[in-house]
Amino acid sequence: MNYLSKLALISLVSSSPIMAQTIPPLTLGAIATTKSSVHLDTDEETEIWPLVVYQGEHVYFQGIELGYRLLPLQSFQNISFGLSLENENYDPDDSDDTNANALDDRDLTLMTVAAYRIGPVTFKAGQDVLGEHDGFFGEITAKLRLKVNDIGVSPAISYRYLDEKLSNHIYGVSQTESDRTGGSIAAYDSGSTQKISYSLAMNYPVTPTVFINFKYTHSRYNDILDSPIVEDDKSNAVSLGAFARF
Repeated sequence: MNYLSKLALISLVSSSPIMAQTIPPLTLGAIATTKSSVHLDTDEETEIWPLVVYQGEHVYFQGIELGYRLLPLQSFQNISFGLSLENENYDPDDSDDTNANALDDRDLTLMTVAAYRIGPVTFKAGQDVLGEHDGFFGEITAKLRLKVNDIGVSPAISYRYLDEKLSNHIYGVSQTESDRTGGSIAAYDSGSTQKISYSLAMNYPVTPTVFINFKYTHSRYNDILDSPIVEDDKSNAVSLGAFARF
């Protein structure tokens, strides 16, 4: 079950750009997410998850990542290092295709991450440290931080590169797995892949410390349609949450 995609949406709630100089460090709440999948015969899922976030001057925990910033939180540029459960996994049991159900789980793994942010642009890279796939990703994200009639508005665009090992973990099929399906799903070795995501998030203040959050994300994937366990190269996610800052 691809639950980290939901937790990843939480990170924007936690690091909401509006009132950056005054927001308290602790955020608690809950968030519901509906997300479509690019994988074979896999229906969209709706799930609800708790939200617990801490944004200190240097130490932070946001959604799926624990890390440390070298410079204070409000610095125009910053460098950070951390550990993250990145959203790169696949559970074949979520598919309605019985052959896909016979494939191995693509489990989550802990990744070490490093990021450099300058203004609205963040460069980030991650490497598997537990040997689940030994893969690597690189990412560039640009996010505007606006305020419209007291509503926080954050449009963003990101590009993520997945190396061959990480891509194969999500989209590849080994010969052993193919044999398990009687050849109904062919063996496949994935090359590197890319994903471009566009998102729009809004935070509506109910009180000075309580907010309603909405986020929509559209993602497009390159070089994945040749995989026999992929049926689409686009996905969408919508989340709605409520949270309070302390």
